[in-house]
Amino acid sequence: MLFSSAPRIAIGLAPEGVAACRSVGKSLEVREHAAEPAFERDWRPALACLDELLAEGRSRGARLTVALSHSLTRFLGVPWSDELMDRRRAQHYLRAQFAAVFGEVSEQWTFAAEDAPRGQPRLACAVDDELLAALHRTAQAQGARIESIAPWLVTAFNRACEGMASDGWFAAIEPGRLALVEVRAGGARQIALQNWSGDCAPVLERSVSRTVLRTGSASGLPVLVADLTQGGGRTWLAAMAEAAT
Repeated sequence: MLFSSAPRIAIGLAPEGVAACRSVGKSLEVREHAAEPAFERDWRPALACLDELLAEGRSRGARLTVALSHSLTRFLGVPWSDELMDRRRAQHYLRAQFAAVFGEVSEQWTFAAEDAPRGQPRLACAVDDELLAALHRTAQAQGARIESIAPWLVTAFNRACEGMASDGWFAAIEPGRLALVEVRAGGARQIALQNWSGDCAPVLERSVSRTVLRTGSASGLPVLVADLTQGGGRTWLAAMAEAAT
């Protein structure tokens, strides 16, 4: 069987499917299920696949960490506010920031912001409340427990930019989806998401150039890249799952 007693399982979830990774000695056991979403942000088929995968793997007692695809999250660079120092007030502040951009639909989201030095802008994310509740229900139904849920972009950004004091760019690439983060003094200033096809390299170059022209940022700054399409033999869903560990 795939999962023994009380395993630690890393989950990568996207509308296109789900992967579960578990370390066994020096090897990594991976199970995947593909999904057929009805639209770009349709997470329900993938969640049904997760339920099947956990049931197949005998995951009772497992501790789960979940990494979410770009298309299952919303992102925004937000200015500093003292509201961010209090958890409850931070939710109200972030909700107002997202509502100004995304409208009333943001009333159904839960928000979080990265840790950053006081006074600096922060990268914030939002996840559908219904998706979060469904993830917890799915885990509970299989006797598992979710320890963390986070966009893989945030985990990858924190790892790539840890200790970074200079300005630059961070790009997180999924098949068909690109997230570009403007980095200033090691912190996220703003973020842009777009779809791509073919070769992502020229798309990334044009995205940086457009942002430089729009914002007046300096050109020629370094670009750090986390690319799930270059998985070193792993599928992109498995690579995203590993980002949760």
